[in-house]
This record gives sequence, structure tokens and C-alpha cells, in this order.
Amino acid sequence: MATDLAYFEFYPANSRREWNGQHFFLRVLFGDGELKTSGGGGGWEEKHRPYLPPLTVWKGPTESYTHKIPVMLDAYGKWDDTQKGGPTSSVIQRQKWEIEKLAGVLVHLKKGSLPEPPELILDAAGTIPHDETSEPGKHTWIISEPPEWGETIRNEQGVLVRQAGVLTFKIFESDISLERSAPAKQPYYRLHADGKKTFEEIAKGERSWGPKRASFGTKLARLNHAQNARHVPKRGTITGPSPKQLEEWKRGK
Repeated sequence: MATDLAYFEFYPANSRREWNGQHFFLRVLFGDGELKTSGGGGGWEEKHRPYLPPLTVWKGPTESYTHKIPVMLDAYGKWDDTQKGGPTSSVIQRQKWEIEKLAGVLVHLKKGSLPEPPELILDAAGTIPHDETSEPGKHTWIISEPPEWGETIRNEQGVLVRQAGVLTFKIFESDISLERSAPAKQPYYRLHADGKKTFEEIAKGERSWGPKRASFGTKLARLNHAQNARHVPKRGTITGPSPKQLEEWKRGK
């Protein structure tokens, strides 16, 4: 959990904080400028009627809830990477590459297709609205746009030591109804929740789901209208995948 109010943290929303075979944990300074928030709110529209006043109709949110956060990647006077191969060895350069990967920028191909960028936990000790500290386990986020890199500073050896930029975080929303509308109308597993285990732990305990079952926690959470595999469902019966859907999970779909 973030504790220094000058920084915020973000990382993949799974227990290992991994994505595409790599561990990620980014802790960066807030940059100059204001955090800009948009979306998430609803809208009204008018339906015209002949000879009558127009109807006002609620049409719901038109855009996802989004933060644009100024950042400063700063290693000025803290690290000396000049003996590790020149400018490309900079700590800041490595952070830039990691952030770009999480945004899906120039990610290496695997199995013939680009991997979908991961859902993230965003935590700023409550200084960012709706972050992990403010609403634990409620939201996951994506970096929805390539980073907007700004001013840079390099030392005398050409090593990058400071990088300004803006990152765009958007609340991730999955369409549960699409996942459940299988044409074959196959039955779903029914699972028991004891009110203590997370979705990730429940999935891990289903040995018949195979060796990859620990990674099914996020998908299981979405089936039950939750966004985070670390969420603890209430005691009772929860929905599991259909046999066909389970086979798709095992194939990585």
C-alpha cells in the first residue's frame, strides 16, 4: 500500500504482480500540473413527442471514468548507472519501458497475437479518487493510451535521469452479460463460498480445473460481478464457468 503522498503505485491485479511472464511494480512521483478526471457520469437526452413536451431520458454514462496523471520519473543524484553500458542502462529508461509495456506499446508477439495489456491496481494512499486505498478491492484500471512523454534531463554521460510525462488510467469494466450469453446455454458450475476466501483462492482450490487454476481468479470474479480476484465473496453459492468456458480458460482465452 502506498504511504508517501508524493508518490503513487500501480501493478498488475494478481497476487504475483505479473503479466506476460514479467513482474511489474511501479512507484512514481506525481509530476507538475493537476490531475484531470473525466467520464463516469451519466447523461440525459430528449425524446421529442408531437404536440407534447419532450421526454427526458436517462442514457447512463457515456465515457469510462478516467484519470490523467502528471508523473515525474526521477533518479537525479540517486543512482549511477554509467558503468552499465551507457544511456540505455538508465533506471528511468527501464521504468519507461515497463510503463509502455503495461500500456501495450510495442509488446513482443506471443503465439501469433499481441497480448492484451493487464488490469492494474492503482494506489496513491487515497490522494487519487477511487484508488485502492479509498475503495479496496473495488476497481481495476488500465493504461488506456500510450504515455505522453515530456521534458527529459540527462547527466554528463548521457544517461537519462529525469523524465516528465502524463499517464492515462481508465477504470476497467467487463461485460458480464457477454460472457454469460453462450449460444449453447450450457450449465454453469455452482461453487460454495465460505465468506473468507478470495476468488483467487477459490479457483486455486478447484483441483479439477487443472494446473493453471490459480490464474482463473479474475475470470471467476467477473462471472460474479466483481472486478478483482482478491475480492472475498459473501458466504453462499457463487457461479463458476460452464464446461465449455472452463476449456477456453485452460487454453488462455
